[in-house]
Amino acid sequence: SFALVMTIIRGLLSFYLALCILIFGSGLPQALSAFQALTAAGIWSWWSQVANIAYVADIPVSIEDLVMIIFSGSGTAYVMMIQPLVDLLAKGMLFAYQFVDKLLGVLAVGLTDWSGCKGTYLPALSIRNQVYDTWTDCTNEDQYYTSIFVIKIVEWSFIIAGALAAFCLKKSLAALSAAMLGADLLAVSLVQVIEDSMVVAASSREEVDKVRTALLTVRLILAYTLFVLGFLIQLAMQKWVENGCKMEERDTVNAWVRCLTYLRYPAAPFIKFDQMLAKWVNASLSGVVKGAVEETPESAKPQEVNGDTDPARGEHEGADARQEVNETSV
Repeated sequence: SFALVMTIIRGLLSFYLALCILIFGSGLPQALSAFQALTAAGIWSWWSQVANIAYVADIPVSIEDLVMIIFSGSGTAYVMMIQPLVDLLAKGMLFAYQFVDKLLGVLAVGLTDWSGCKGTYLPALSIRNQVYDTWTDCTNEDQYYTSIFVIKIVEWSFIIAGALAAFCLKKSLAALSAAMLGADLLAVSLVQVIEDSMVVAASSREEVDKVRTALLTVRLILAYTLFVLGFLIQLAMQKWVENGCKMEERDTVNAWVRCLTYLRYPAAPFIKFDQMLAKWVNASLSGVVKGAVEETPESAKPQEVNGDTDPARGEHEGADARQEVNETSV
């Protein structure tokens, strides 16, 4: 029941964020970078771990993990906002990871059978947040350890490829990564609500494991469908969002998605959050520049040159005077 409550809360939060990110994400770069950094830091993985806590002793550790995630995610978000190269690489890597994550879920089902595992134990996710930790009663030890390396090799191959591909997708990467993030949030949360509801209603998790492949397939189809729709919507609305989401300019938006401009009202907190982050970043950069100027020594600052203090001019005037004296003597 606790897991179901946590999943429902995550579902509601994910639905709102997915709505904002899928439609307005690429036009609100500061807010997008903040949520991408927190996602990369593991905020949603942490939520899954908390939902599957099995012991009271895990609670203090979960709180410590949350503090570390917020600290590292905030620092990463700030660097992404001020360094375009870091922002580009982070978006590319996160996009690749979320894109392949659904495929890894399907791959994990096949590897579970190959390893001779009889079921899963989700509270084991709280150990290292690795899917292979949840496999239980695995009879084929060699295949089990091979499966671990297969999953990680595929995962990191896609992540590295995403970092390299980011340089080729500069113009559309913001829309691609925002669409993937929003689609992943919504698809994962909806499928998780269904799965946890089935666990509560069923007499055992073994019954849910029998339909796990079907749930993963639904998640995969839903995520990729939402990704394509979100990407097309953002391309159509990006300029309108970047210009401030002004309702008097909604006629400039494509007629097929013009009705979505009314969602700016429920998305107002998300838009305000982006504006607040932009002000904070600009204020911090202004403070850094001002401090650097004040700390610059006087000798390093450029000196004004005028006729009274120009040594070169003084030398020329002295030479002219000496020449006049010599001519007079002659």
